[in-house]
Amino acid sequence: MSSGSRLSSLSIRQITTAETLALRHAVLWPNQPIEKVRLPEDDTPMAWHFGAFVNDADADPAAVISLFLENTSPLGMDTHGHPYARFRKFACATNMQGQGIGSLLLQYAIDFSKSLDIDGWESVKGIWCDARLETASWYEKRGMQRFGEDFYKSVGDERIEYVRMCKSFP
Repeated sequence: MSSGSRLSSLSIRQITTAETLALRHAVLWPNQPIEKVRLPEDDTPMAWHFGAFVNDADADPAAVISLFLENTSPLGMDTHGHPYARFRKFACATNMQGQGIGSLLLQYAIDFSKSLDIDGWESVKGIWCDARLETASWYEKRGMQRFGEDFYKSVGDERIEYVRMCKSFP
């Protein structure tokens, strides 16, 4: 099946935290216990999880992303009451990478963030993430910009370099 025909049958839908864990683990931290890919905020009211499915019959997503609404700015600046969306644990199955699935899922998360209308919250000002340094150019091609200093995250014996990426909304 060509990547074009895969994308024509691609569906993106909201999923549960549990449905994200296997792919998060396999792609992001495969040498660590699966608990390392679970986040304390995964099951809070300001958390949404999405999966990209190659076809509707698939039980397992080809890619996952988790989105969290935060009332602070990743940039340390006054946001005038506007929250930012943060995405975390964005993973695409290794055999599905390079086919546009991750790009479509990220755009879905961006569009979802822009459309959020929650009582007591202002409109979302932008979206950000901590990205592995090796993926920064991928995010830049999708309109995100680096900010802040590079840093490392360590889990067990693994130490990986990260950079913060952000996209502001008009």
